[in-house]
Amino acid sequence: MKKITSIIFSVIMLVSFSFSASAVGEASTTSESFNEYDYIQIIKESTPQELATLGVSEQEATEIISSFEDALSARASLSETELRGYGYDESEIALLHAYANGETLSPSQLRDLGSNCEGTITLNNVSANSASFSYTFTWDRCPIQTLSDSAAMRWIAYDADDHEIGVEQDSFSMTVGYYYVDKTSADPSSTLVFLYPGTNEPNLDFNTLNMQFPVHKTHTGSSGIISDCYAKTGTVNVTISTPSGIDQAIHHIFVGGLYGHTIWGVGSPSVNVGQGTINISFTGNTSIDPIASKRGTIYRASSTIEYW
Repeated sequence: MKKITSIIFSVIMLVSFSFSASAVGEASTTSESFNEYDYIQIIKESTPQELATLGVSEQEATEIISSFEDALSARASLSETELRGYGYDESEIALLHAYANGETLSPSQLRDLGSNCEGTITLNNVSANSASFSYTFTWDRCPIQTLSDSAAMRWIAYDADDHEIGVEQDSFSMTVGYYYVDKTSADPSSTLVFLYPGTNEPNLDFNTLNMQFPVHKTHTGSSGIISDCYAKTGTVNVTISTPSGIDQAIHHIFVGGLYGHTIWGVGSPSVNVGQGTINISFTGNTSIDPIASKRGTIYRASSTIEYW
């Protein structure tokens, strides 16, 4: 299995970034949502030449599609009650059972069965010499494939003359919220079971964080019952400051966040960045669907974020 490099923002996610501003009270937040099936559809519809452009061989494309279809078949074989526990409504359950019975579903129907992941950037505070902000991912329900994923954030601070400032990390935190998949209730509720500290990928640039974590975990309750849980949401938060002894003041900060969803392979995605930019991509012995991206500029003077 050769190393596959994920595709950055515009190619694989078909995203058109809008440019808008949002005022801040205590915090400023914006989000973007992406469906996990989009990547599979691109692989399915690509010619051998287009796959080569994506860095994927025909054999790897077959493995990627097969891995997704196996996971979808396993999900589709569950009972109606179990599927409700995963967050599917009546029409989606009907589609899943049709798929389990061998019916061919359209791309739009398959996309309806895929889960959506939303990326959010939140500005907590910003001043001339410090700032605090975060990147958060949130799934609307348990994704089809539950392997090992990553959530990364990268930033660059500038002064009023657009000179880069080598800001320092004062502190950071990484937290993943695991939620219960209720496969026994016909009317399940979404319940946070426990918080888990994600693993920080080591040896990254001073302005980059990558939280790695398993999507699926089990939890043993007080009664001894073992429950399936999934990483529904997670946050990478950082507080930065200007080094002592310099006269540069923070004017604005570029911030980028990206979620790496593993489709095929072993291990969490590792981060790959472009020098002098906030572009993020992922690499590893996996096929990685980069989703839930968000990029923006934090402005100190107005305590706003412009998203692009």
